Amino acid sequence: MVSQAFSIKLQRAFVIVALAASLAGCATSGSKKVAMSGSSSAMIPVAQKYAVHGVDVSRYQGHIDWHEARKAGTRFAFIKATEGGDHADENFALHWMMAKDAGVPRGAYHFYYWCRPVQDQIKWFFEHVPVERDALPPVLDVEECRTA
Repeated sequence: MVSQAFSIKLQRAFVIVALAASLAGCATSGSKKVAMSGSSSAMIPVAQKYAVHGVDVSRYQGHIDWHEARKAGTRFAFIKATEGGDHADENFALHWMMAKDAGVPRGAYHFYYWCRPVQDQIKWFFEHVPVERDALPPVLDVEECRTA
């Protein structure tokens, strides 16, 4: 059983990560970027130069052989759990369990919606993500809000 104090600390960590992520989106980076056809921004960091590789997954990746992913060098995973205040990724529980069974450290992420109050989104996330001491910290996926 997870203590209430631990749960409160995890919620505070989520809020801190959310704030850091939103501020990080405002900063510029000196990392080398290359164009990649098909990416949402057409710019990605050069991943091959880094020693540690991880993945982020959601229902869109379908079935994942987590044992093969680990053998191929995946050292961690962030798994989409929720979006906004009313959508839960239907493959989250399966990915969460299978990644752990394969020995891939994993954390959950939330896709932030600008049109929902942050309190609603935090509550929604914690209603769907198990609190486990061996999980990576929660992550917030904040993307540009484009208006016409």
